[in-house]
Amino acid sequence: DYAAHLYDTVKYTDSDVVVAMSPSPLDFGFVEYLQDWPNWVNNGHADIVSPQLYRRENQGIDVYNSLLNYQLSKINQEKISTFYPGLLISLASYYPSAEFFADMVQSNRAKGVSGEVYFYYLGLLRNEEVIKALYPAPAIYPTF
Repeated sequence: DYAAHLYDTVKYTDSDVVVAMSPSPLDFGFVEYLQDWPNWVNNGHADIVSPQLYRRENQGIDVYNSLLNYQLSKINQEKISTFYPGLLISLASYYPSAEFFADMVQSNRAKGVSGEVYFYYLGLLRNEEVIKALYPAPAIYPTF
């Protein structure tokens, strides 16, 4: 109800504002913070949702894929265009390898996910060649 109220209030104030949420992954986010983000997405109360699917390379791509698949199973497929998972690409001294970085993005594309949100920007600087290879064309901002 809170997300619906927030969304409706923001859109009433300015319908051009993009309402983006960055919750924790299910089920942790629901249990710990009452973040029912699939409900927000499925009922049209978020323009973009970026669950923080932060996984480190030592956990392996299979762990990331399992988490991704579970999150996607909770939203209606016609709402996949609102889903932009958060990927961990820098934290203190942690930076994923170019291969793991690319594997996460390629896993997203294989599931129909058209973009990502990165935490945080130093990982972009360190992986400039990977970014250029994964995103060869200019970015297209999503329309709503």
